[in-house]
Amino acid sequence: MRSISALAVCAFLVSTSFTEDAQLRARAFEMVERAHDSSVPNQSAPIINETVLAFHALDADGVMREGSYTRVFAGPTGMRQEFTSANFHLVQIDLPDRVAFIGTTHVLPPEFREMLKLIPIQLWRLDQEDVVREITKKNRKGVEAQCIEFDTIRGPNTFNNELCYDAKTGAEIYSRTGNIELENSAFFDFGSAKLPSHIMLYRNGTLITEVQLTRRVIAGELSPDMFTPPPAADIGVRCQTYRRAFGQSMPQPTAGNGATVTEVVVHAVIGRDGKVSEAAIEDSEHPDLNDEALKTARSWTFTPATCNGVPNTQEANLEVRFQGR
Repeated sequence: MRSISALAVCAFLVSTSFTEDAQLRARAFEMVERAHDSSVPNQSAPIINETVLAFHALDADGVMREGSYTRVFAGPTGMRQEFTSANFHLVQIDLPDRVAFIGTTHVLPPEFREMLKLIPIQLWRLDQEDVVREITKKNRKGVEAQCIEFDTIRGPNTFNNELCYDAKTGAEIYSRTGNIELENSAFFDFGSAKLPSHIMLYRNGTLITEVQLTRRVIAGELSPDMFTPPPAADIGVRCQTYRRAFGQSMPQPTAGNGATVTEVVVHAVIGRDGKVSEAAIEDSEHPDLNDEALKTARSWTFTPATCNGVPNTQEANLEVRFQGR
């Protein structure tokens, strides 16, 4: 299974090499498609709107932090985003030909990146790795739901997952994928779509992100100052041609004696010189390996990304693999 944006175009793969009931699979795909239909605004033109959001998120130190986020989307005019927490503040203004940043760094803390994945709604699709086992009726926190029980088969590994949809609206209200659970509730109407105003994300049964949001249509004129970068802003141009960075030297940590492989994901900036900076833990279930993972990632070198043929910085998630540890 794969997560996709609520605004993405869905292309479902309907064949599978594993034994399952064809009618059951077809019904499951219909439920997934209905969820996408109910979550994507039916619009002929961009909807000028404002999103206001507050969230709590568990940081790398295990402390629940507060943050806020606002976004004004003005269609072809541009978009203004503001990220705020106790120790971070960034304003980003997206214009047709450039991007302006107002803040000490462009790199968002992990909790902000996690939050952005969840809004306006995170949806899942089934693919050829998924085998539908059962569709059941359940009551999830007072909502009558239909739930798809299915396995994701990757090589020798099998993962049991579940997707639940509101029986009346078809909206996706719950997903369980591996050790991650996501709950969507308090849905509101926006441009003929059903979107959640309350989102809760759990890992291994522990709440790691909780989001409360509102979204409203803006009917009046927007102030042009909202999209005018101040003189102190850091201005970046839009890339007409772009090439991602690729690794030159990426040594992994010393292997242990075990058979398991543990991955720690480090988010970092690959600079114009190909070196790694601003490294921070993005995802780790083994905090004892975090320091070594950061040290390892900082030692890597890359051929830098290019924008319009000129070396450019790139944010990236770097996977550090601990073999047998």
